[in-house]
Amino acid sequence: MAFYLNEHKFFDDECVVYKTAQSPKIWQCRIWIREDKKYIRKSLKTRHLDTAKERAKDLYLEIQGNIRIGKSPFSLTTRKAVDEYLEFRKQDVGTRIVAGRHVTMKTHLKHWLDFIGRETKLDELERRSCLQYFNWRKKKTKNTVKDVTLKNEQSTINACWNYLYKERHTNFEAFEFLKLKPVTNVDDIRRATLTTDEYREVTNYLRSYCSKKTNKDKDEYIRRQFVRLYILTLANTGLRVGEALQLKWKNVKTYNEKVDGKSLRLAEITVLAKTSKVRKDRYFIARRGELFDEIKKLQDNEFCSDDDFVFNIEGNAITKRMLYWHWDKICKHLKLERLERNLTYYSLRHFFITQRINNGATFLMLSKICGTSMTQLEQTYYHVDTKQLTDAILSKNIA
Repeated sequence: MAFYLNEHKFFDDECVVYKTAQSPKIWQCRIWIREDKKYIRKSLKTRHLDTAKERAKDLYLEIQGNIRIGKSPFSLTTRKAVDEYLEFRKQDVGTRIVAGRHVTMKTHLKHWLDFIGRETKLDELERRSCLQYFNWRKKKTKNTVKDVTLKNEQSTINACWNYLYKERHTNFEAFEFLKLKPVTNVDDIRRATLTTDEYREVTNYLRSYCSKKTNKDKDEYIRRQFVRLYILTLANTGLRVGEALQLKWKNVKTYNEKVDGKSLRLAEITVLAKTSKVRKDRYFIARRGELFDEIKKLQDNEFCSDDDFVFNIEGNAITKRMLYWHWDKICKHLKLERLERNLTYYSLRHFFITQRINNGATFLMLSKICGTSMTQLEQTYYHVDTKQLTDAILSKNIA
């Protein structure tokens, strides 16, 4: 063809190095794909002929190797690439990730596809293609999306892209994103944690909210009792929301223990790696073991076999939707600023950790109980520890 300049052919003319009139300084390459009866064309990004020849030969051999193992040499669309990644990660559900995490990945990548375009070819993208992603997401949500959410989306997007890189669908490992402020904001954590007085208000109100007098319908009474017991369990164990919902009876054992001359009901709890956010088993002792006894009594000891979920109603695991519907009603009645302060069931985990620190628990101890690194605890709850140290220094009992 007339606009091809200075051609050099290899591998029975299937690989050609050339220049064009439009770009006469940079060497290009075209490779004939017999199976598809069309060319792949790529810039070799060099002005030196010897370098161009080597790169062209390497590219030809790589393409042929991929064809032999069934991989198309033509670039995938982002939509097909995301589908491939999600299908690959589905194998990890139940072993390395929980089912809910897979759903979250799908949501994160849907946002990315909306931004980048579903029919965009992977080879059209470069490292800086996602620089405006955070600004786009903030504009789309009218600036309501939280930085921690964006940070998690960035992690999912780059995990997907790294997979595609390892599968040789793309030639770089990760996208560049704009820098965000640190995710852990102490003031946000403080606002999202119930105070001791607020927690007392919640537990006092639960007595009437969940009573038989208030709930004549038996099914509604049972649902509300489970909400009460779920709240108390999170506040006394520090379990994450998903960990508590996936807790099974075989992972809980209650017993009595003498402490300072008093008999306390304790619970041995094992959180399995497959239900934990950090993918590690952990075992700890928790107070208020009688809460689990009360759950069994509420169920008349039915649906309490080893493989039954602790929080189940007639064999069916209780849902987050039901739990949050009641949480919203409780917060509204007590005039707690649920949305403004981001008060969720996770706030009960914050409350547990804060209370334990105030009562002398170390970060090392809490890291083992809560399945969180000491570094994360120190960064998130250092204001609690600082207050404790200040109180100790100012104590009148110090000589």
